[in-house]
Amino acid sequence: MGDQVTINETISDGIAVDDLRHASHAYSERARRNLWLQMSRMGSYSETNEVPIMVRGEGTWVYDANGTKYFDGLSGLFTNALGHGRTDIAAAAAEQMSEMAFFPL
Repeated sequence: MGDQVTINETISDGIAVDDLRHASHAYSERARRNLWLQMSRMGSYSETNEVPIMVRGEGTWVYDANGTKYFDGLSGLFTNALGHGRTDIAAAAAEQMSEMAFFPL
């Protein structure tokens, strides 16, 4: 892993979400160096004040790798208006995608 993060490198890290809390320091450092966090004051992140790494969502709340709870006031920029962790919606989406995932009109 170099200074730049690539999609292949991120995917091939092989770190499961459950293991992410153990790897969150490394991911936080990579995020600080490589991502433009447009909703944050970039200068506030440092080696001692890490970029939070979100690992799960539940309703209107998201949790970082350290277990800190945040209100998801932006709802994933309007793609999650119905909340996180909705298994009923996931099941309906999976059923639809098994027939046809997408078609541009």
